[in-house]
Amino acid sequence: MGAKAGLYLISNKEFPKKKESVYLVGASNLLGGAVMVGALFSEFLLRVSPKWPLVYIAAAIVIFSALNLYRLRGTQALAS
Repeated sequence: MGAKAGLYLISNKEFPKKKESVYLVGASNLLGGAVMVGALFSEFLLRVSPKWPLVYIAAAIVIFSALNLYRLRGTQALAS
């Protein structure tokens, strides 16, 4: 849900205005980014040779989550 919601919000260039919605979007992006950072660590530390398509997918999710969190930071003032 987090990646799909984040991609939808980036493509429409709008974020929800309600305080609860802002927290939900922030939590889903934070969780998605943290899981993918863990996936990148395990990909490089546990495999003999990393599977590069998985690395690219995880890196893209981390970047999109970081962009969403950066843009969400400005909307928290509106939600208060």
